[in-house]
Amino acid sequence: MKAWFWILIFLCSCKITIEQPKPFVLEYPSYFGKPHLPEDNPLTQEGVQLGRKLFFSSIFSSDMTISCASCHKPEYSFADNQDFTEGVYGKKVALNVPHLINLAWNPGPFGWEGKSPTIRKAIENAIISPQEMNGNFKDIINRIQQNSTLEKDFHKAFPNTSMPISRDNILKVLEQYVLTLVSSRSKYDLWKQGRYEPTESEKRGFELFFKSPKPGVQRGAGCGDCHTGNIITNGLFMNNGLFPVEEGLSKFTNNIFDSGKFKVPSLRNVTLTAPYMHNAKFKTLEEVIEHYNSHVFISEYTSPVLLYQQNEFGNAPKLDLTNLEKKDLIEFLKMLTDTSVVQK
Repeated sequence: MKAWFWILIFLCSCKITIEQPKPFVLEYPSYFGKPHLPEDNPLTQEGVQLGRKLFFSSIFSSDMTISCASCHKPEYSFADNQDFTEGVYGKKVALNVPHLINLAWNPGPFGWEGKSPTIRKAIENAIISPQEMNGNFKDIINRIQQNSTLEKDFHKAFPNTSMPISRDNILKVLEQYVLTLVSSRSKYDLWKQGRYEPTESEKRGFELFFKSPKPGVQRGAGCGDCHTGNIITNGLFMNNGLFPVEEGLSKFTNNIFDSGKFKVPSLRNVTLTAPYMHNAKFKTLEEVIEHYNSHVFISEYTSPVLLYQQNEFGNAPKLDLTNLEKKDLIEFLKMLTDTSVVQK
């Protein structure tokens, strides 16, 4: 019997083993609670590594000059220090760039105005936006296919599909990477873990931050009414008394009562993410505090939680914070800074 016959028999008897992606273990403090991870996109080491590589690549932009990291800079907690960042061809984006940390615990929709129901959709919107990357997925896929290293990386991340390089898989690995941007090593975290003793000013700031003002009973700043929990946000959309009142969430809900509502950001790493607000109105934390202290604009859309904030009878919505209280608040906000995020 010819040798080729026996070779064929041998090959048919061999089992071809496809190496599967290895799970990525997301590390976070237990007090963060369970993260919101997409069931159809489990984190893998190969996926996260590829997502990081693409995040810092300019392969998505039409002019090959803009990457995700061009706007979401690690040194600014994956936000930016500009009022309105430049996208392709020098075009300015419409809103201040939000940071990307701890999004695994932040419920959607995403974006200042709630444009994106999921993180994946937010990434897609940024890629195809004419003001941001102006990307075309057909061109992006061609570029990846012409890059032998990236092509191999996609096959490793998605070994069980005949078309590993696809629009959906590109968005999935980027989503995987963004979900790993966990910030949990601030002085605030060390305090919660019994590894740091705050200063008296930081303690007073903590008390002010999380206490609601009650005239004649307790002084507070009421920040924790919206910036709640360990992620320091309730994840909701609220009108925080900015003037003029803009569309905000109402742009996508078509509900006039959503006017001026914008996503409540997490205040973790807030010292790294200036300027503040969706429109970059405030350049310093002092300006932000002064807004809530005495400049909340009252309209029919202003969040009710702000309308009755007062430390002195009859002054709502004014907090009448002292200079020392304002300083203490900032000292506490500084405790939320985690510079380790730049290494993500």
